[in-house]
Amino acid sequence: MASQPENCVKSLKQLLVHLSQKKTVLDIDCDGIIFQYKNFLQNIVNMYPSAFQTFKPNTRLDIFFNEYMSKSVKDYNKIWPVMKIIFTLSHGQASIERGFSTNKKIEVENMAQESYVT
Repeated sequence: MASQPENCVKSLKQLLVHLSQKKTVLDIDCDGIIFQYKNFLQNIVNMYPSAFQTFKPNTRLDIFFNEYMSKSVKDYNKIWPVMKIIFTLSHGQASIERGFSTNKKIEVENMAQESYVT
C-alpha cells in the first residue's frame, strides 16, 4: 500500500466489480468506496509509511487496519465493510488447509511399510 498505491486502487476496482456483480456491494456505493480508499492511502498511509512498509505477517489485518481507520470513522464508513469482506475472504480456506497439513504429518509419522494400508 505504501510503495504501490496505484496498484492497490486498481485491485480494489477489480474487487468491487466482482462484489457488485454478486450484489454484495451496491453499484452506487462503488465510487464512494474508491474515494475513501484513495483518501486512506493519501492521508493515513502517507502519514504512517513505516507502519505499512514494515508490516509483520503475524499481525492480524483487522486489528491493524482498525487502528488506523478508527481515527476517523466517518471518513471510512463505506470502505470498512469492504475491508471486512476482504479479511474474511483471505482466511476462508486456512483452517481446512491446516487440517490437511496436520493429516499429512500424522500419516508420515504413523506410516510403516508393513502397517500402512490404504
